[in-house]
Amino acid sequence: MDLSTAVPYAQGATGRVLKATDDSTGKLVAIKVWRRDDPLWRARWQREADALRRLHHPNICPLLDAREYEGLPALVFPFVEGQPIDLALRSAPWPAVIECMISVVDAMAHAHAAGVIHRDLKPANILTTTVGERIHPVVVDFGLANANDEQQLTIEGQILGTPGYLAPEQAQGRPADGRSDLYSLGVILFQLLAGRLPHQATRSTELLLRTIRDDAPLLQQLRPDLPEALGRVVQHCLEREPARRYQRAEELLADLRAVIAQGRVSAPRVGPLYRLRRRLRRAPWLWAALATSVLALSWVGWAGWRSSVAQRQIAEQSRQLERQVSTIERDLQLLFAAPAHDIRAQVVQISDRAIGEAQALAQLNTGPIAAAAQAAIGRLHVALGRPLQAIEPLERAWFAGMQDPQLAQLLGQAHAAAYLEAVEMARRQADDDAYEEALRAAEQAHGEPARRFLAAGQPDEPIARALMARLQGNNQQAIDLLDAQADTIWPLPTLLLNLGLRLDEISAHLREGEAGAAAQLHSDSADLVTRVTELARSHPEVWRLSCRYDGLAAGIRQAGVALSSVDLVHCETLARIDPERHAHRLVAGRAYVRQANWLYLTGADPRPAIAKGLRWVGDRPADDAELAGLSGALLYAQAIHQQQVQGELVPELLQRAASGLELALQQQPNDPELLSELARTLQQLASARYGLGDDGDPVFAAAIARLRQPAAQRYLSLRLALVDLLVWQGYERSIRGLPAAEILDQALAE
Repeated sequence: MDLSTAVPYAQGATGRVLKATDDSTGKLVAIKVWRRDDPLWRARWQREADALRRLHHPNICPLLDAREYEGLPALVFPFVEGQPIDLALRSAPWPAVIECMISVVDAMAHAHAAGVIHRDLKPANILTTTVGERIHPVVVDFGLANANDEQQLTIEGQILGTPGYLAPEQAQGRPADGRSDLYSLGVILFQLLAGRLPHQATRSTELLLRTIRDDAPLLQQLRPDLPEALGRVVQHCLEREPARRYQRAEELLADLRAVIAQGRVSAPRVGPLYRLRRRLRRAPWLWAALATSVLALSWVGWAGWRSSVAQRQIAEQSRQLERQVSTIERDLQLLFAAPAHDIRAQVVQISDRAIGEAQALAQLNTGPIAAAAQAAIGRLHVALGRPLQAIEPLERAWFAGMQDPQLAQLLGQAHAAAYLEAVEMARRQADDDAYEEALRAAEQAHGEPARRFLAAGQPDEPIARALMARLQGNNQQAIDLLDAQADTIWPLPTLLLNLGLRLDEISAHLREGEAGAAAQLHSDSADLVTRVTELARSHPEVWRLSCRYDGLAAGIRQAGVALSSVDLVHCETLARIDPERHAHRLVAGRAYVRQANWLYLTGADPRPAIAKGLRWVGDRPADDAELAGLSGALLYAQAIHQQQVQGELVPELLQRAASGLELALQQQPNDPELLSELARTLQQLASARYGLGDDGDPVFAAAIARLRQPAAQRYLSLRLALVDLLVWQGYERSIRGLPAAEILDQALAE
């Protein structure tokens, strides 16, 4: 087969499609060319070819050849010139829709009988041609097909397929089977008959979450003119739990034929009991727990039955807890995915009530139910981004006997977060001995438990491996592992961990004077920032990290490396999302300090950045050392600008700036950025005092003493700052006729 006439036709998820003429037959063919050639993609190519070779059905596009095209795996099919089924049947009466879908379902029954599931059924993969007056559908693109008797090549947790048509289990990244295809067929039926998808959302993440969380609306409510039996058939396809759907394509096929023949269908009736069951599936687990407790009490006199009933009730209560927590997690994810706005009140409404009810349940019960309630509390704290608060309830559940891998994974992640925070706090210690002692305490309290729980959980998961690498101090390996992580229904935790690690690395590069490396990693992280801000537009942690990203850009430019932009757009959004949280005030304040310094260095007006920064941190936040330090840094920038533009000395403003920085350094004596800012401030204050005829040497001496501390000498940038300080003092003394040789000799020695 000569494919030299091939021309581009379309681009798909797994590669591109070319259109060519088969020289031996003169017929058009479609060539699907994989976009990559590595062992995994070549295995997928071989799997699809093997699957298609099993299928021989008039409504399935046959495989003509499996070969390479320009060194890449490729498959060759007859070219189907036709419309997707939703366009072809847009105005068709319902009997014509069902007749056409009968052919599609028959094709899928054939595929399932051959051990092949499609996993990506959607209108675009069902093309139609016209044969006489009949519409002839052809199922195409088994690119995600999987033979049930072959080894799965996908990673559990990875989403494969198209949002809106995926079954709930696929949206959760769980393995698919033939019943997943039947769900997708139900979605297509619903769309063809109702003119819309069962679940609607503006973004794919929200659509996936609604698929998992919500029951599909009843077709009869949208199309009351349709036969009641047809509504039952579609609803039976769209059950969220695979066990409640049709179990085989032949069952769906028989019911569709019965609808056409006006016969009886096997799908259950959509009556009061059905609606009640749907409502109960969404009922809070506390009410279910109380109901089962009452039921258990009624059996007190039945000694022979009590034990088995109690075991069943415990299992049912645990399942109810699991379902309710999963529902709340998805509700929170939907909130986070909404357009950027302040969701604090809604989060409190959802989470605090649920946590309170779980705490009440834990207090009213003992044993497995209490453990399950504690696990629920811990999971909710994790979902809310409170890993430190999750540790205690999760450990209570663990040591009460609920020792499953998922709980261990959550505990490992929570302890890892606590360990990294403790290490950051350790860096603030005044001397090396205190620093080492703080590190040992962090290791004992959180480092060792983190590794132990991660090993007992899901150690092969990329996020667990990344955390283990981070705990061992290998940030780059952790970043590489997270970069390779496949998409999941809610990838935000992995993405935020990745972004946080990258920002830590950028900060470390800046501390070591490696501005070029910082700039490169900053640029490489731009797509990640875009992704998280598009995925979770109302999640506070997304905007905190993104604001920090903006601030680091200003720091990189301040260090002399050009970047495309240093606008603090993400900090502006953070101000709308949650401006009151202390961590947010610190990050935004630091970002505006860096921007103000950069603007000053470039000759631009730093006053707008200073004003915004002071709105975040306050002018004189004496009750908060960290905010006082940022206020001091902003006041320094204001003083320098005022001094430069107005030509006046402002020692009072510089003294206020120095006081704020000194207060911050009492709490963070080793912070290199604070030390650098204090040294600059004291240098300017000393010069101002010289200019007013006062003695500036004591101020210089205080600054030099700060930079000669062992903690400051760890950083190249601060050692260079010490040299600059000594040179500046020598200059100030020499122009006033004071001895300066000894000081300049010290600068040379440094």
